[in-house]
This record gives sequence, C-alpha cells and structure tokens, in this order.
Amino acid sequence: MYFITMALSATLILLLNACATIEPHENFKQGLRDAIGTTLEEQKLSYRWLGAREPISVENLPNGNIENTYLYMTRYSCKFAFEVDPIFHRILNARIVEGEQDCFINP
Repeated sequence: MYFITMALSATLILLLNACATIEPHENFKQGLRDAIGTTLEEQKLSYRWLGAREPISVENLPNGNIENTYLYMTRYSCKFAFEVDPIFHRILNARIVEGEQDCFINP
C-alpha cells in the first residue's frame, strides 16, 4: 500500500509540474497580453522587457493612438509593438512585429 501511495504521489507531482511549465515563446506572448491595460511607465519598470526600454520607432495610427515598436534583446530580431492611448499612456494592444521565432522569455 505504501508503494502505491508513493507512486501516485510522484505521478501527481510530475503531472502538476508538466502543466505548470510554459514554453518560452508562449511566455513572451503571455507577457504581451499581460501588458494590455497597464501604462507604459509600468512596463518600463518591468523586468520582462529589459533592454527594450525605449522605442525604436513611434507611429501615429489613423485611430489617433500611437504605436511604439521595440527591439527585444538586441542580439535577436524580435520586435514587438504596443498600441498606446496618447493621453493616458495606457497600452491598448500588443503584438509581435518581426522575428517571432526570437521572441521568447525563459520561464
């Protein structure tokens, strides 16, 4: 009985660990989704976007918002963008612009 209990416990732990692990690319995309609704200032303070503090380009969108494009980790080609409300600096949308295969954050 003891062996069965231990085997079931070990199996449960392995299953929980497998469910909790996220792929690095998915982790990056989750970071973009998490940024929506926050301000640019909050994201500049975030550890998540180290190396991407200042935009490499800023574009005025037809809807009146601004799109800031950032280079993530200069040794890679990953570029991402935040669509920002120009008055409140709140992030309304986020997307990968270029180099999707290089957009990752190790969990």
